[in-house]
Amino acid sequence: MIPVAYVLMGLALVSIGYVKYFDDWTGPMVVAGVGSEEVLKDQEGKADKKADRKDLARRHYSSILFELEKIQRDGVFDVEAGERFSEVGARLGEQWTEFSVDELDRAVQFVAGVLGGILNQEVFDAASGFLRVEGGATESMVLPALRGWLFGSVDQGPAYGLMSGREDVIGLDGGFDRRLEDSFKIEAKLSRDDGDWWKWWLEQLGPMDERSAGFVESMIFEAAYPRLIDGPVDEAVDETVGKAMGDGWKVASRRIVQGLDWGDGAAARSWLMGVVVDPKVRSDRLAVLTRALVVHSSAGGIGVDMVIYKGDSIAEREAYLGRLREQWASGGGVEDGVRVQLVERIELLLRMTQSSMGRDQAMIRGVELARINSACFARSMDDEPTMLGLIGVFDAPMDTGRRVAGV
Repeated sequence: MIPVAYVLMGLALVSIGYVKYFDDWTGPMVVAGVGSEEVLKDQEGKADKKADRKDLARRHYSSILFELEKIQRDGVFDVEAGERFSEVGARLGEQWTEFSVDELDRAVQFVAGVLGGILNQEVFDAASGFLRVEGGATESMVLPALRGWLFGSVDQGPAYGLMSGREDVIGLDGGFDRRLEDSFKIEAKLSRDDGDWWKWWLEQLGPMDERSAGFVESMIFEAAYPRLIDGPVDEAVDETVGKAMGDGWKVASRRIVQGLDWGDGAAARSWLMGVVVDPKVRSDRLAVLTRALVVHSSAGGIGVDMVIYKGDSIAEREAYLGRLREQWASGGGVEDGVRVQLVERIELLLRMTQSSMGRDQAMIRGVELARINSACFARSMDDEPTMLGLIGVFDAPMDTGRRVAGV
């Protein structure tokens, strides 16, 4: 019997060895004067690597600030220079969430300085191309904020001459910050039953934590509310992907609860208690949200029974609110009960797993580990029935005499 840990360690060392070998290998050595084609290929490969490193450095967010400063210093006097500036501005829109507060403030000041210094309409049109309004497209929040700050409205496309009468407004302290917050407030009303949209939304909100205390939570609440009062959760199946259309709200709910702090005294608790008894909020949507709260958030310790059902009346929701208040008042709900159960089971199995064991014992342990792994995967996929079903058979006995069929 070979100790399992040794086998895994051996595989890891072998894989590390191969990786290091190929990392260090620079290709076959070519003797001078022989194999000129191979030498040329090797030189081209080195040139490609150098270009890749240069491109990687260019993609780092700090290069955007450097380029904006250089362009402002040099000036933009022709269409080609304007187009180059617009490319850098587009990169600012893509990567602004990586900037610190001070860095972003400097970057937008450079943008204002460059556009305000252009004296030719054709050049201005080329330079401001990254700020054009793209109808229907989800865009970086910094772009509508720049439009509002420089041209007076988040929906106002760049127009030559508009900035000339706005120097005092543009120069006010905090002017850009207010426009950035306005952009988020407008977008929050356009939230969707779409996990990808919510992933993008939380990423865009990330830097706002440093700029405005409490703003991130307030924007999550504002974006979630329109979803809670929208039409019924669509149970129809999209045949192209084989999933219920309502799965979008399930993923969105998971992202919402995971994006909020549910600790003692957290604003999220007050918000949830408010929407639970709001007559405009739909029970079927609350059912999905409270299920996500139990399974996926730090408030999951309230237990699997602390969910609203899709057919619940407002009276039943008021009763739920009473139980929720009581649970939180007693100090409950500060840890994820389902997660704790899964982690404790894994730790127990690991303690019971020996470095070497008999065939039947190893087979039983393998099945137990497969069950816990499948339960964790079902949780990550929002498949609650499967997850709870697997948790329910954790302690079920296994007939080792049935080998494959017993698994």
